Amino acid sequence: MVLFLLIGTIAVAQKQNVSYFVYDRDWNGIKNIDAATYIIEQRNVGDSLFVNRIFLGRGHLWKQESFSDLDITIPNGEFAWYDDNGRIDSAGNVFYKRKDGTWSYYDDTLGVYLSVTYNKGKEISRKDCVKKITTTATGIKTFDEEKMERDTSIKKELKVEEKEASIKGGQKGFRNYLEKNLVPPTDILKTGEVKLQFIINKSGQLENPLILKSLQLSADIEALRVISESPAWTPAMQNGKNVIYQAIQHITFQIR
Repeated sequence: MVLFLLIGTIAVAQKQNVSYFVYDRDWNGIKNIDAATYIIEQRNVGDSLFVNRIFLGRGHLWKQESFSDLDITIPNGEFAWYDDNGRIDSAGNVFYKRKDGTWSYYDDTLGVYLSVTYNKGKEISRKDCVKKITTTATGIKTFDEEKMERDTSIKKELKVEEKEASIKGGQKGFRNYLEKNLVPPTDILKTGEVKLQFIINKSGQLENPLILKSLQLSADIEALRVISESPAWTPAMQNGKNVIYQAIQHITFQIR
């Protein structure tokens, strides 16, 4: 529905590559942000990626969408949905209108209970974390069977050497950076935390920040800002080669 409703919306604020759009309950564009039922933060990430985060008024995040065009007609990038408490419900990547990569489905504790992997729209595997089985085109394996195969494979190879992605000063340095640079919003409605997941790529660049637990619009936006502007990272390594690394960070906000 949102794909068509952005046409004719009203931008109430704009800074660099970020715009905000506000709607009433019927998805009519309005000027009064305090009367908004929906608020969309639209962020232009590079030349061909537009990320829309849709909030329930000034409250928590409801949905994230990504598109390769400003007219938001070509889904491409990360999508996510959230429950009534702002916890992520499901998320995954779209490659030009087709599901691609791993889609994850979360329970109330933010644990993944199901993950489904696609290759440009075609499902290639399904991992059920409740039944502890993985289903592929070649059959079904238990998690224990998969672990045994991995352990056997590792024993046949040289010792696996791994090094996590790091930032100057390590975890303490990153914590100091957050404490020094976080600007708590003045409109926090309740004490709580924003939980984010992000990727450190092979070059040490931070990519794809994804909110796992939303608090409210202003807190979420500030958490995304301070994480995205963090100093450069040293990429993770495995057997002497740079690899992609996934990290999770909690940021707590308190009523002032």
